[in-house]
Amino acid sequence: MSTLGRELSDCYLRAVRRHVKDAPEYALLDYPDHTNVGDAAIFLGELAALGQFGVGTPNYVGTFASRLEDIAAFCPEGPLLLHGGGNFGDLWPRHQDYRIAILERYKHRRIVQLPQSVHFLKQGIKDQTARAIAAHGDFHLMVRDRTSLELARRSFDCDVELVPDAAHALSVTTSGAADEVVTIARRDKERQGIDIGRAMAPFGPVEDWPETREARTQASRGLIDVLRTMIPFGRQQAMEARVRRFIGTAEDRFAGGIALLERGKIIVSDRLHVHILCELAQKPHYVLDNNYGKLGAYIDTWGASSNTRRVSSIDELVGLIRSL
Repeated sequence: MSTLGRELSDCYLRAVRRHVKDAPEYALLDYPDHTNVGDAAIFLGELAALGQFGVGTPNYVGTFASRLEDIAAFCPEGPLLLHGGGNFGDLWPRHQDYRIAILERYKHRRIVQLPQSVHFLKQGIKDQTARAIAAHGDFHLMVRDRTSLELARRSFDCDVELVPDAAHALSVTTSGAADEVVTIARRDKERQGIDIGRAMAPFGPVEDWPETREARTQASRGLIDVLRTMIPFGRQQAMEARVRRFIGTAEDRFAGGIALLERGKIIVSDRLHVHILCELAQKPHYVLDNNYGKLGAYIDTWGASSNTRRVSSIDELVGLIRSL
C-alpha cells in the first residue's frame, strides 16, 4: 500500500473507531444487494476496518428491503451503521427512503452514516432529510469529499465529518502481465452525456462492472427465507448464516471486478471505485468524471498518486491514448 493509501486507511479507521470501540454490539444496514463492484469493495472495506477494532462481525446485517423490526430483534443496543457509498440524496431513492425510515423508527439509537457522497436534485427531498435528521438527535454523517461536506453542513443539523471511502481499508494487487487498454464505463444514470465506450472501442475492450442475471439475484434470493427458517434453531446462528452469504456474494463480485482490472495495462473509467482500486493496486489509469462531479470532488479532497491522470474531455482522452 502506498503512503497516501495508508494515510487514507488510517483516517477511515480513526473516524469509525470512536463510534464502535465501546459498543456491546452493532448493526450494519443497507447491504448493497446489487452488482456494483464499488459497493462490494465498500462493504468488504467496512468489515475489514471493523475487524481491526475487535468488535467481531455485525449482530445484524440487512438490505433496504429487510424488515425494519428485525434490527431491534437481532441487535437491541449499540450503534446502527449505514453502509457508505454514493446514494445519499435523491438520485437513488430507495436507499434514501430506507435511510429516512431508519432515522424515524430508531430515534433512541445512535445512527452513523458511513462515508457518502451527497447529491440532491430536489429541494423537497433535501428538506425531508433535514427534518428527519433534526428530529433524531443522534445522527452522525460522514462524507467523502469537501463538496458534500459544505452541502451537509449548510443543510443538516448533525455532526458532519470528512472521511475517505471504506475501500481504502482493503489491500489490492493485480498482475502486471496485461498489455491492453481497458475501459470501464458507466451505463447507469450517473454517466455523463458522452459516449466514452464508443470513443475508446478502437483501443481495447469496453466494459462496465461485471453483471449477470445470477449475480443480480443471488444475494437476495432465499436469504430472508433462510433467516426465517433458521431462527427457531438459534437467532445468532441464523444471522451468522446470512452474514456469511452476504460476505461471500460481495467477495465474488469484488473478485469479478479485480479480474476485469487485471486485463488492462492501462484503465480508463468514469467510476470512482475503479480509480480507488487502481490506486490501491498502483495501476495507471485515466479518470473522467461522472455527471455530478463525484470523482473530481473526491480526488480534489484526498489527492492522487502519479498513477492517476484526470482528463476533462473525450478529445483529450483519445489524444492521450493515441500518444502512448
